[in-house]
Amino acid sequence: MQKKEMQKGNKAILITLYLKIITFVLVLFFLVAYSVIPEISNAISLLTVILWGGANLAFIIVAIFAVIDCVRLYQAGQLGLLRSNTRNIKFGAIPYFVLNFLLWILITFVLIMGSRGLFIFTPIPLLLILPVIDCFFSMLVTSIYSIGFTAGLKHFGRMSGGAAAGLIVMQLLFVLDEVAAVVLIASKRYKV
Repeated sequence: MQKKEMQKGNKAILITLYLKIITFVLVLFFLVAYSVIPEISNAISLLTVILWGGANLAFIIVAIFAVIDCVRLYQAGQLGLLRSNTRNIKFGAIPYFVLNFLLWILITFVLIMGSRGLFIFTPIPLLLILPVIDCFFSMLVTSIYSIGFTAGLKHFGRMSGGAAAGLIVMQLLFVLDEVAAVVLIASKRYKV
């Protein structure tokens, strides 16, 4: 029963992550299509924006349930499930972060090239901070179980305080969160 619940939670997090990026691509597609073919219905454009907002709302709801589940597993001492969730979510989210990064590089490139470099001197580059913030929160959600697993290892005396603090800090930084997950999962010392 618990394993099925765990798998549902993992799937929900990963599905909402990928739903976010798919709906974002749809929004961009319809924005570009609307600028090229003005006859495209505003209703279709509005629908894609609503879908994108809905995907983000679904992700927030799933994130809240992930935090609750992580706390529940930590309090129950279920280090095996925390470790399994860490592995499934951290490695399942890698393609999302790669796609997200490539998408925003493409958008930035198009904006800079389309403006012949003048884009850099406008306030619009500040808008590029928004995807970084969004990606950071997505990374935090994928790090929930890693942080819970690390805290559990520390709580049960299987990890020193310094190592736990270092791994938790790594979970809060891009790319290093994956390194920390590999350390937690691959190390024989932390197998449960």
